[in-house]
Amino acid sequence: GVSIFTISDATTNILSGLPTGLIVKYYLTENDALLQTNELPSNYTNSVPYQQIVFARIINGSDCYGILPLTLKVNTFNPANFDDENVTLCDGEQISIGVANGFNSYLWNTGETSNTIIIDENGEYTVTVTDSNGCEKTKNFNVIYSSLATIESINISDFSGTNNSISIIVSGSGDYQYSIDGYNFQDNATFLIPFPDVYTIYVRDKNGCGVVSKEVTVLDYPKFFTPNGDGYNDLWFIKNMENYPKALVKIFDRFGKLLYSFNKNQSGWNGSYNKNVMPATDYWFELDLGNEKIIKGNFSLKR
Repeated sequence: GVSIFTISDATTNILSGLPTGLIVKYYLTENDALLQTNELPSNYTNSVPYQQIVFARIINGSDCYGILPLTLKVNTFNPANFDDENVTLCDGEQISIGVANGFNSYLWNTGETSNTIIIDENGEYTVTVTDSNGCEKTKNFNVIYSSLATIESINISDFSGTNNSISIIVSGSGDYQYSIDGYNFQDNATFLIPFPDVYTIYVRDKNGCGVVSKEVTVLDYPKFFTPNGDGYNDLWFIKNMENYPKALVKIFDRFGKLLYSFNKNQSGWNGSYNKNVMPATDYWFELDLGNEKIIKGNFSLKR
């Protein structure tokens, strides 16, 4: 409600239609104008917010031609939704930014004069609007470029029991979050995987430019099996090995003798050798995944 007024700008209108040779001086009160004391400067800051009356003394030589009130008014122009705004522009897309209709004029820093514009580049955009009094207000748009993630690789650390993990490596200009269930997302791209299984990993852009996903397999081996014919845990096999078409498992006794081998098309080892039931003890295996990754370990046969 306070501003600097160049009050001498009112002189032309005040003297319009009056005889020539008159001058105008301005005073805070009518009494000051009568006494010609406390003359106001040409650039005057109002002391009463929003609206204040000062007085113009019209002078004809040494005579007072007349004293007139002059209203100084600070117009309020504070339209809604004119705070600075961050906007996301997704790769390959166009977006519309703008302000409400109803102002007298619009001027963007792009030179456009509509209330909205279509953009396809990131950067700083501003629009200045004016009202019927000629008052201006400027809104700033900070347009941020973002994109869908590209999954470059997934590092799987498996055959480690409760320390199995998945680490996701992505590229892109966005700000990304990660999930292995599609619902719970986190900023950390690494997940501990307590159970071997097939997982779908999801990567979403925080700015809303979309979600990408990829299926991965986390393997592990059973630490024991019980081939006693009860239909439960009678076979030793590696779950989800079928996702590795070239995988081959070899099973050995403690002396290194090959007892059995199987691939993804076979059901696993039933604990026998040449139709003879093998004793309850530890056995060793070698898993060749066919991708230069070989896993070795041991497990127990229990009866």
